[in-house]
Order: sequence, then C-alpha cells, then structure tokens
Amino acid sequence: MAMHRTLTDNFLTCSICMDVFDDPCTLVCYHTFCRKCVVSYTETRPEAISAKSLLCPFCRKMTKVADSNRPVEEWAQEVKPSFLIQGLMDSFAPCSQGTNNCNLCDDDGEATPATSWCSDCEVSLCGGCLKAHVRNPSSRHHDVSDMSRDVKVKKRRKPLCKEHPDQRMQFYCKDCKKLQCQSCCTLYHRKCESIVSLESVLPEMQNTLQTVKQKLETDLATSNTRLAKKGAQCTEINENKSSLQSQVRSATHTAIDLIKKKERQLLEQIDVITEKQIGQLKGDMKREAIARQMIRQHSELLGRALESESDVDICEMYLWSESEEAATVSVPESGMEDVSGGKACFIHDRHLMCGKLNDLHLGVIDIIVEDVFDSTSTAVLYDTVDMQAEDDKEKPSPFDVAVFVVDNTDTIVVTDYDNKCVKSFYKRNKKSCQSKLGVQSAPLCIAK
Repeated sequence: MAMHRTLTDNFLTCSICMDVFDDPCTLVCYHTFCRKCVVSYTETRPEAISAKSLLCPFCRKMTKVADSNRPVEEWAQEVKPSFLIQGLMDSFAPCSQGTNNCNLCDDDGEATPATSWCSDCEVSLCGGCLKAHVRNPSSRHHDVSDMSRDVKVKKRRKPLCKEHPDQRMQFYCKDCKKLQCQSCCTLYHRKCESIVSLESVLPEMQNTLQTVKQKLETDLATSNTRLAKKGAQCTEINENKSSLQSQVRSATHTAIDLIKKKERQLLEQIDVITEKQIGQLKGDMKREAIARQMIRQHSELLGRALESESDVDICEMYLWSESEEAATVSVPESGMEDVSGGKACFIHDRHLMCGKLNDLHLGVIDIIVEDVFDSTSTAVLYDTVDMQAEDDKEKPSPFDVAVFVVDNTDTIVVTDYDNKCVKSFYKRNKKSCQSKLGVQSAPLCIAK
C-alpha cells in the first residue's frame, strides 16, 4: 500500500490537475500529463495554436501535431503515454482485481454474478454464459478460472490491431520492428523481407530483456560500490580536517599576534576545500542514488514484463531495450577528478616564518593525491612557454620554476641563470605576457 501511494504521488499524478492520470499522454520532452489537461492548457496559449503544436507547461517545448486541421481538442489523440507510465498505470490500476458481474450479461443490460474468468477472452462469465462458452468450438479450450474461490484476476492487455480491431497481432516485422496483424502484413508489409510469427521471436526478445536486466543489476551493484567508496572518502576527509586544524593551531604558537590573522585565513581555506570536496562527493552520491532508483524501476518493469503472460508487454519492453532511451539508463561515470583519492594537507615553513614575521608565511593548504597513478596512461602535453626574451644576451638556462595564482591568473615564475634574471609568464585578455626582473648575480632557487 505504501509503495502504491508513493508511485501514485511521484509518478502517476498530473502536475496540472494534481490528480491521478486520466488518459495520460507523454510529449516529446518526456513530460506526461492528462490528455484533457494538456489540450486545455494549449488552448490558452496563442503561440501554441499558431505553431499548431501542443505546448508543455514545464519546459515550454512544442510537440508537433500530425493533422493540425482537426479541432484543438483532438490534437492529443495520437500522443501515446510512455511505456514506463503505461506500465505503472497497468500494474497499479484498480482493475487488477476480480470482477463481480458477468461481462456478457452486462452487455445485455442484466446484472448476473460471475463465477468464472476466461483469460483468453478476458471476460467474466456466469454459469449460463460459461456453458455457451464451452460449447463454442472456438473457445472450448480457453483457460477458464473458477472465481468462487476468491481467485485474483490478472487483467492482460489484448494484443489487438488498432487499425483492424477484430484481429490479433500475431506477426512481427523485423524490418520495421512492429507487431502486425494478418491484414497489416498483407496491406503494408508486402515488400518487407523478414516477417515472422510473434511466438517464434518471443524467446529472442525474452533473452534480450534478460541480458538488459542483468546489465541493470550489474550497474546497480557498481553504483552501490561507488556510493560506499565515496562515503568512506567523506569520513576520511572529515578525520583529516581535524588533523589539519590541530597542525594549524600548533604552528600559530610561534607568533601569536601576527599569526592569528593567517590562522583564520587558513582555517577558512580548509573549510572551503573540505566542504567543496564533500559537496562534490555528495553531488555524485545523489546522482548515483537517482541513477540507481531509475535502474531499479526499469529492472522491476523488465522483471514484471518477463513474468507476465502478455506478449505486448514483452514486445514493448524489447523495443524499448533497443531504443536510444534504454541506452541512457545506466550508472553515470564519476565526475570526480580532483577529489577521488586525494586529501588536503598542511605544509608549514617555520624557519621562514620566524625570519620574516612582518611578511608571515605560516603555511599553505594543498591537495595530495595518493594511489591514483596509472602505469598504463600516457602523458599529454597541454601547453608550453617560450622563455626567450627579446633582450636576452644568452640562451635561457632555467634553474627553478614556481607557479602562483595572481589576481585569478596562473603565473609561471622561472630563474634564468645565464641571463641573471627572474622571469614571469602569464596570460591577460587571452594574450601571452611576460615580465623580467634583473639580479646582480646568477640566480638559483629563488623563484618562489
């Protein structure tokens, strides 16, 4: 009951009328509404009428109408619900329980209690109609269940042709990938080369669905593993945060007055970095949870289709598994590049701190990435910097390199031993720039 309510509230409720879907239709943007609701909304939008399209209230995307010459109230007749919504509606509709009166007697205006159910005809029968049903040569071998023992009746969707309602869809065209009746095969598929009976192709469809279901289960297991790993990383980052804070506070004892300002800056930087890491991890975890939910739902639908006796359900699920929509149902790749396997560390320089308290260098917060080296990977060169300056007398001879962020710009600083200078390279307004500072003697390790 709780699951039924959850599915109804979250997936089977029209966001326009806020009620359970009544004749649902899914637009090209995959948003689903009641057919009458989307038509009523379209009638109030002049831009949709002029474009001869149904307008989605959510994303404002237009759904083109095949025959726009018809009245607006008929525009949504050809828009079908998605197989997922239809499957949920079929599974949780109130008609899944047994009927009380004989369907044949109801057609004649009589209310006669039903005692049996024919699964092939999908009608309930009273005692008299059952005798006539058994005497009929075409229905005497049908599967009839006794309803007197409170038998649950599972309503199946009839595989009947929409164009020829009196004929069942018994054939499958592999060229067009459609179910067909005998008349459709004769009229529209005479040039198709691969038309087989539905019964002959059902095992192949079932095997394909089993494969897709196994893949979804594997992806679900992968998602659980990733979530567990990211949860462990969150715990490790929180534990490392406490250690970093202790190191920072210990380093501040050397020069309390001037260091307090640096201490607050470093602690805030730690919070920003760790919150960013945890935020990224939680974002990935949320995406994994959403993907896992979608995988579980599709897996349950596949399982329900395989367990059912409905040929149409199996065929529709097979067609979905071959579609582009099915390819999108998978666990997303992790977007974490800088956080995974990495943690922040506090690097202090107490000798420099004690020597220059006025220009205090208490330390920096950096990221150390551990155990992520891939021996099979290949190094990629992204960019190079030419150290040659116009007034250089000698060929550049770099001895030391340091990289800084100055005014949100990456700046490379190098020492040029032979030309006795320190050079910096950066980009401003998408143009490469450089500056040069001469020194009295050949510099070595002074870039930082």
